[in-house]
Amino acid sequence: MSENDIIDKMNACTHLSVRELSEPAEHSLRVVIDEARVEGPLLNLNIGNVVLSGVREIQTSPNNFSFELVWPFYVTYAVTPESYAVPDESALGEGKLFRIYSKSQFLDYAKISTLQLGPVQHWAVYSLNSTVNVVAHDPPQLRILSPPPICSNK
Repeated sequence: MSENDIIDKMNACTHLSVRELSEPAEHSLRVVIDEARVEGPLLNLNIGNVVLSGVREIQTSPNNFSFELVWPFYVTYAVTPESYAVPDESALGEGKLFRIYSKSQFLDYAKISTLQLGPVQHWAVYSLNSTVNVVAHDPPQLRILSPPPICSNK
């Protein structure tokens, strides 16, 4: 499967969840993300004095996709909890949950706060629990770790 096919699979997911983020080598970044879906029984959710009925949890499952993204060398990255993330309305990019930006505030930040040794690009993963922004010279190496037996997002 090509890297473009993997990007299409990630962007076809309804939700993603960051499972693991690590630096396996100096200046190398590995991110493992899982597909998450609305699953499980209908529940009642109590928020203060309000009861929301008929809601379902968004969950990961062994039957869903898991993706690995590895940048062998990054310039900078940031992980922001989803409740603190603010959209960049001026950004120009493509993709849905895995975006590649040609213009963004994070890319501007990287260009003024780091030594530039050649052209760089900005990638972002938007998940249920966090936003991961990465600026690097080269795109990540992409791999599907566990494809489900039946694909719901062809």
